[in-house]
Amino acid sequence: MNEQRQSVAQPPITHPSPLVSHLSDRVITGDLLAEKAVGATQIVVPDKAILTPTAHDFLKASKAQLIRASAAGPKASPSPGAPGITSWKLITVTSSPAVSRLTSELGTSWSREILGCPDDAATLAISAICRGESAGVVILAKQHFRAACRANRHDKVRAVPVSNPADVQSSREQLRLNCIAIDPTGRSYFELKNTISSFTGAK
Repeated sequence: MNEQRQSVAQPPITHPSPLVSHLSDRVITGDLLAEKAVGATQIVVPDKAILTPTAHDFLKASKAQLIRASAAGPKASPSPGAPGITSWKLITVTSSPAVSRLTSELGTSWSREILGCPDDAATLAISAICRGESAGVVILAKQHFRAACRANRHDKVRAVPVSNPADVQSSREQLRLNCIAIDPTGRSYFELKNTISSFTGAK
């Protein structure tokens, strides 16, 4: 008795699909990637996203592919009379209750970013100034000398570490200041506000 054997179709060989992580943040840091993109083989970020040095280190170590993609849909047109750029940018590396209060009270002419280290803050400050996104940048970081020093590596940036309005005024008399770095440790809300106001010219 001949035994009839029915052939069984073998499933096609497939390659595993890439694990894709989509990020919408404008600033991509190593800490952000470590939090949201661990294990991803492809990381999709906005076309104009800024990658900090720590982000590049993460990509190199993880061997993930970075993909820049334009946001879906047309961009909304600005309302009549709206400014084309954000006038000022506040980058917070070191926070405190005074910093939190100050940040919450900033007006619509300010954009706010929170980063993990002074080097990343300097990179973002350079980008904001060189792209014309901001007239001036304020960095709040305990290592404010380091932040200002690294920001000054670009010839369009004129950054100075300051502690009070007098420092800002003295700096303005010697150069066209467009970035200040402040150590907010132990400083009150009014100290920070007055120093920043002397930089922006706000009353």
